[in-house]
Amino acid sequence: MPTRAELLDDIRRMDDDLDHTPRVVDVLHASEYARAEFRAEWSSWRAAIRDALGQQPFEISRGEVLSRTIELHETVEADPSIQTWTEETLYTPHAIYHHAGFDSWTDAKQSVGIVIWHRTKPGTRED
Repeated sequence: MPTRAELLDDIRRMDDDLDHTPRVVDVLHASEYARAEFRAEWSSWRAAIRDALGQQPFEISRGEVLSRTIELHETVEADPSIQTWTEETLYTPHAIYHHAGFDSWTDAKQSVGIVIWHRTKPGTRED
């Protein structure tokens, strides 16, 4: 298991090697460590980036929301939840609405053709 310092160094290395702030999807291809090792150390990827690079809240364009949503769809889950968005990207849900101008998370997902699965709470059923 790598140390926190080794994980921070790896994030900084990826930041130097890539033309953008490292994303969680970059861990799959460019990191020396597994995604689970970062998740064991930080509650979110955004927190790891903040610790490694000292970056503050990010603004995001509509196109970037779409690109990141597709990445989540392809690498994390078929119908990514807003919780997955928050955990796996550098952005808060607020960015989806305020910076990118989507009316809802569903609107953003449907804009890239993701089939929306109706989620029900455990213990409930639909008639």
